[in-house]
Amino acid sequence: MSGLVIHNFSHNFLGTPFWIRVADEDYAYAQQATSAIFYHLNTLLPQIDVHEVDGPMTGINQMPLGGLVPVGDHFKDLWGFAERLKVMSNGAFDVSGGKVFSFLEKANGEIPTDSSEFGELFESVGKTEWSLSGNEFCRIQGDAVIDFSALVKGYLCDVAADLLENRWGIHRALILAGGNRVLALDSPEGTSGWRLGIGENQQIFLSRSAMVTKFGAQSSSHLVNLLTREIVRSLQPLRVLAKEAMQAEGLSCAWALMTPSQVEANLLTNPDWGVWWADHTRRGLAQKLKPTPLSASS
Repeated sequence: MSGLVIHNFSHNFLGTPFWIRVADEDYAYAQQATSAIFYHLNTLLPQIDVHEVDGPMTGINQMPLGGLVPVGDHFKDLWGFAERLKVMSNGAFDVSGGKVFSFLEKANGEIPTDSSEFGELFESVGKTEWSLSGNEFCRIQGDAVIDFSALVKGYLCDVAADLLENRWGIHRALILAGGNRVLALDSPEGTSGWRLGIGENQQIFLSRSAMVTKFGAQSSSHLVNLLTREIVRSLQPLRVLAKEAMQAEGLSCAWALMTPSQVEANLLTNPDWGVWWADHTRRGLAQKLKPTPLSASS
């Protein structure tokens, strides 16, 4: 991409650097747009972050049985896809496992063998039932806690992309969150996509897609199977593609808890999703990628 004019802007959210790369735009306009977007994300995050003290998620998680809490579109977007992942994984992935995730964070990811309290936390997830009707969210039974942490960073990328295109008219951009989440919009003029490194010696060109990579070395209390009560500890590189970053991020977590045959069954009915296994086998949307040696000319 030598010779192209690409502007880079960054901000930290949830301890993760977020980058927005903008191509083929005036620098001052791109800077104004990304500054406004980062400000918007900064005001949005407390609404969906379970760790925000006295935030909306606290009110949701503390409501009594039968209580009703009004929720907005952001909550509904996250909840809707989270419930879809729960069904797909037969309950192995469930954002209602907030108490389990919190316990594991405090225990440095170690599952105690003699803790009755920990077993009760798992049981509470299965016993909890929620209801969403319009803009009203209700706790029907149980005392589980909702934690969207497995989806939030991808969701912030989607919101940023929506603002770039629909509020600022910027379409040639790349959004990154940390080193393992990327959402590509239109590619810079004259290119086939945004160039991304894959491993140590490959590259791809991505446009109009999101990709999230999970590695076993990445410690995450959210990679716990809520059915088997086991933590995924030895995950080979798993790359997931989707049209939206929240979907790619959520799928990377859910699929890490599922068998390859279950994953490929998901792909049969969802052509906009793809998986790139550690053995370089690609399925679904990932089959459209054309990896080349990293030294190849861009």
